[in-house]
Amino acid sequence: MEKRFKNQLKMTWFTNILIIKENVIQIDILKRTLRLTNLIGVQILNLNIDIYYQNTDSVHIDKNKIELLEQKYKEIYGKTLRGGELEQFHPDFDELSGDLYSKESYFLVKKAYIDVLTNDKQENALHMRMKGIPNNLLENNENPIELYKKLYAG
Repeated sequence: MEKRFKNQLKMTWFTNILIIKENVIQIDILKRTLRLTNLIGVQILNLNIDIYYQNTDSVHIDKNKIELLEQKYKEIYGKTLRGGELEQFHPDFDELSGDLYSKESYFLVKKAYIDVLTNDKQENALHMRMKGIPNNLLENNENPIELYKKLYAG
């Protein structure tokens, strides 16, 4: 009986260690992402570029300023800002193709926003985020833009 209890206790202890290690890794990834975003944010401010929204892993700025930011980032840090590798950013607007931009946006709080996207063919799509709320609930709403407007107004 005593042996069984010790084994269970050890297993519980071992499981807690695994959880702690996972949390440490998650914290480290979050910290590195936040640091990178802040490095970019500092350069955006130094270049007098308007920031419309920023959180841990994303930044909304004017499209015509991205190239200027990329050049400055390369000059200072010697790294390429845009791409699909670690420590690189990429456009998150997967809803449309072509030359696209956000023509209307509502930012509620961090991780809760909506963009009305349009492209060179005048097609429109919504890009929505609301942490903790599944996207299908937002997409199935009759008018997501009105939902965000109401939430903004209180």
